[in-house]
Amino acid sequence: MINKEINILDVAHPSVAQMVESVIGCKWSLTVIELIRKGVNRPGKMEHAIAGLSAKVLNERLHKLSHFGVIEKRVFAETPP
Repeated sequence: MINKEINILDVAHPSVAQMVESVIGCKWSLTVIELIRKGVNRPGKMEHAIAGLSAKVLNERLHKLSHFGVIEKRVFAETPP
Protein backbone atom coordinates (compact mmCIF):
# COMPACT_ATOMS: atom_id res chain seq x y z
CA MET A 1 0.00 0.00 0.00
CA ILE A 2 1.27 3.47 -0.85
CA ASN A 3 0.85 6.13 1.77
CA LYS A 4 0.28 9.60 0.38
CA GLU A 5 -0.11 12.81 2.25
CA ILE A 6 -2.44 15.31 0.70
CA ASN A 7 -1.65 18.90 1.38
CA ILE A 8 -4.69 21.14 1.22
CA LEU A 9 -2.62 23.79 -0.54
CA ASP A 10 -1.94 21.31 -3.35
CA VAL A 11 -5.63 20.54 -3.79
CA ALA A 12 -7.29 23.92 -3.41
CA HIS A 13 -6.79 26.26 -6.33
CA PRO A 14 -6.10 29.84 -5.16
CA SER A 15 -8.90 31.25 -7.29
CA VAL A 16 -11.43 28.97 -5.60
CA ALA A 17 -10.38 30.17 -2.17
CA GLN A 18 -10.46 33.76 -3.41
CA MET A 19 -13.96 33.27 -4.81
CA VAL A 20 -15.29 31.76 -1.59
CA GLU A 21 -13.77 34.56 0.47
CA SER A 22 -15.17 37.21 -1.86
CA VAL A 23 -18.68 35.75 -1.99
CA ILE A 24 -19.07 34.61 1.61
CA GLY A 25 -16.92 37.37 3.09
CA CYS A 26 -19.29 40.15 2.08
CA LYS A 27 -22.62 40.43 3.85
CA TRP A 28 -24.32 41.65 0.66
CA SER A 29 -23.33 38.82 -1.71
CA LEU A 30 -25.73 36.21 -0.38
CA THR A 31 -28.51 38.80 -0.16
CA VAL A 32 -27.98 39.73 -3.82
CA ILE A 33 -27.96 36.05 -4.83
CA GLU A 34 -31.21 35.49 -2.90
CA LEU A 35 -32.87 38.43 -4.69
CA ILE A 36 -31.81 37.05 -8.06
CA ARG A 37 -33.18 33.64 -7.06
CA LYS A 38 -36.51 35.32 -6.25
CA GLY A 39 -36.61 36.98 -9.68
CA VAL A 40 -35.39 40.48 -8.79
CA ASN A 41 -32.87 40.89 -11.57
CA ARG A 42 -32.58 44.61 -12.25
CA PRO A 43 -30.02 46.62 -10.26
CA GLY A 44 -32.47 49.46 -9.56
CA LYS A 45 -35.01 47.06 -8.10
CA MET A 46 -32.28 45.41 -6.02
CA GLU A 47 -31.24 48.78 -4.56
CA HIS A 48 -34.83 49.52 -3.53
CA ALA A 49 -35.34 46.01 -2.11
CA ILE A 50 -32.32 46.12 0.23
CA ALA A 51 -32.17 48.90 2.79
CA GLY A 52 -28.65 50.22 3.26
CA LEU A 53 -27.23 48.84 0.01
CA SER A 54 -25.53 51.54 -2.06
CA ALA A 55 -25.27 51.48 -5.85
CA LYS A 56 -21.48 51.30 -5.55
CA VAL A 57 -21.52 48.20 -3.34
CA LEU A 58 -24.23 46.55 -5.44
CA ASN A 59 -22.25 47.09 -8.65
CA GLU A 60 -19.11 45.76 -6.98
CA ARG A 61 -20.94 42.64 -5.77
CA LEU A 62 -22.54 42.02 -9.17
CA HIS A 63 -19.17 42.40 -10.87
CA LYS A 64 -17.46 39.99 -8.45
CA LEU A 65 -20.25 37.41 -8.70
CA SER A 66 -20.13 37.64 -12.49
CA HIS A 67 -16.32 37.46 -12.54
CA PHE A 68 -16.33 34.23 -10.53
CA GLY A 69 -19.14 32.70 -12.60
CA VAL A 70 -21.71 32.66 -9.82
CA ILE A 71 -24.10 34.76 -11.92
CA GLU A 72 -24.25 35.59 -15.61
CA LYS A 73 -24.86 39.05 -16.98
CA ARG A 74 -27.31 39.35 -19.86
CA VAL A 75 -27.71 42.56 -21.81
CA PHE A 76 -30.97 43.16 -23.67
CA ALA A 77 -31.43 45.61 -26.51
CA GLU A 78 -34.67 46.89 -25.04
CA THR A 79 -35.48 49.55 -22.47
CA PRO A 80 -36.74 48.19 -19.14
CA PRO A 81 -40.39 48.88 -18.28
